Amino acid sequence: MRLKAIDGWRGIACIIVAFHHLNAAHSFYFENWIRYASPLLELFFVISGFVISLAFADMVKNTRSFAAVVVRFAGRLWPLHLFSLSLLVVLVLVRSVTANHGGFNNSMPLDALLPQLFLLQTWVGMGMTWNFPAWTLSGEMSALYMFFVLLLFVKTPIARRVAVAAVAVVAGAVFMTELMTPREEYNVVSVARVITGFFIGVLLQEVWKRRPISNATLATVLQAVAVAALVWTINTRFDGALYFINYVIVGTLIYAFAQDKGALARPLVTPPLQWLGKLSFSLYMTHALVRIASDQVFYALERFTGRQFFFPFQMPDGDVRILLSLGSEWANNAVLAVYMVVVIIVAALTFRLVEDPTRTVAAAWSKRIQQGSGPLFPVSAWSRRKPVKAAVAVENVPDPH
Repeated sequence: MRLKAIDGWRGIACIIVAFHHLNAAHSFYFENWIRYASPLLELFFVISGFVISLAFADMVKNTRSFAAVVVRFAGRLWPLHLFSLSLLVVLVLVRSVTANHGGFNNSMPLDALLPQLFLLQTWVGMGMTWNFPAWTLSGEMSALYMFFVLLLFVKTPIARRVAVAAVAVVAGAVFMTELMTPREEYNVVSVARVITGFFIGVLLQEVWKRRPISNATLATVLQAVAVAALVWTINTRFDGALYFINYVIVGTLIYAFAQDKGALARPLVTPPLQWLGKLSFSLYMTHALVRIASDQVFYALERFTGRQFFFPFQMPDGDVRILLSLGSEWANNAVLAVYMVVVIIVAALTFRLVEDPTRTVAAAWSKRIQQGSGPLFPVSAWSRRKPVKAAVAVENVPDPH
């Protein structure tokens, strides 16, 4: 079973997130849907809980199967994170030689490197350092393994639902402290945000599995309502307790599209959006590299040409941000276009060379642990580079981000 429309949504959301993180004065930068794209992260978190619980809720039965899923996801997610982090370290080392101010700075400090390496950066309040989008990966790995531990020790369906709901409520209460007193750093409270969305997704999957939408007309109506509500919430920017409305909206959207029925689901299952969905994890994990590298190029040009490329801009809410500007709207839009093309090319390359082969190895290793036979590390999978049949039937198990 493959949830194609959900894959399409992941691709769209990753493209918008990449738009959001380019600090350039292009035509879209001052639009609400770019500046206030936070609910799209809730979409990622709920999708992860929804699809992973659909695929793995019946798989974790004992310590061996628990070890298998732990290895599967660690081997699927961590290598691409390590690759991205390594490229940033190389960038810092190059900058330490060529730049007057040295290589390490507040955005890529030396003391944050070890927490980043082990995906602990958000737990220790260093979530927005180095490859900053990976702060969500730090939280989602925690949510994943918390869910697997729950499956290991809580056996009956009713007890599992109660436990999942309890985790969602407790995590939501912790997240509420950030909503009521906003803060700049990403820390344990931000991890609670990820856990909240993930476990809401688990509960949503339980509802959808029992009551899926079978009527295409009803699906179309619900899809239209959900999409309109998503656009509305992005433009409204809820704060405080009202932010939890976003979970209702993204939950409705996922529920409406999960069956791949309805008029609005059809564009999402077309090859271009399915391709973007396949690349979504690589898009998410590498787009910041492209942005950081492009910033360094323009900083170097400022140094060697004497021309200024970064200027203060006042935002509609009164905040002042330093943005890249080449002096005209069309030139800034051209920067955006080139940036997005490079982001997609880099994502396609990293998917082909890093994400896909390491995912194959992780799946083969996990399968051997599950079966309790064969060598622990499947070296042959590297040479064959062929898909390994997973232990579950769901094809599009998402990479958390």
